[in-house]
Amino acid sequence: LVEMDLSSNLLCRWTDIAALGAGAPKLHTLNLSGNAMAHPTPADAATLAATPLAKLRVLVLSGCGITVADFLALRPATAFPALTELHLANNCIRRIQTTDSGGVTAGETAASKEADREAAQALAAALPRLAALNLSGNALTSWADVWRLCRLPCLRRLILAGNALTEAAYGPSLAAAWPLPAELPRLRHRLPTSPLLRISPLRLSIR
Repeated sequence: LVEMDLSSNLLCRWTDIAALGAGAPKLHTLNLSGNAMAHPTPADAATLAATPLAKLRVLVLSGCGITVADFLALRPATAFPALTELHLANNCIRRIQTTDSGGVTAGETAASKEADREAAQALAAALPRLAALNLSGNALTSWADVWRLCRLPCLRRLILAGNALTEAAYGPSLAAAWPLPAELPRLRHRLPTSPLLRISPLRLSIR
């Protein structure tokens, strides 16, 4: 068994998902969209760590109410060590945070810059192989939050369609994180509004 579609069922416990680690060790694609998954606990993370889905490459958690912080609470580097594609669409995600404790708003103040750096480092450590991330249909509004993904070492595709991102400022701090390619020398202050923006080596879909 290498692919499993459990979408739109009544699953809610992460311990049930952990059981797949032992029952389907070759599983590489798992679709859990439309299940009201519970907010992960330390016990859930420990269970997944004990029986990781070691071969899983694609995980779909769209419409599950799971935030970025919730997913990181599962310790994905251990639970899903081979993960390259993650779908978190339609989960009402408002912020890209590494914990649920709130914290400093992303932005340009000294405190927010430090928070951004720490969040980016935590994301990179948790998702070292992630190449594709789908955040479409959420409630993101700030590009400063989005740039927290800049340290993900393997990210090549980012889908943000259906988010009300209101400002696409491209200032010095963002330029240092994701430089524009050489063929776009004039775009120093504002990202283009084309449906598909290519920032080498990242492919970014915004509409």
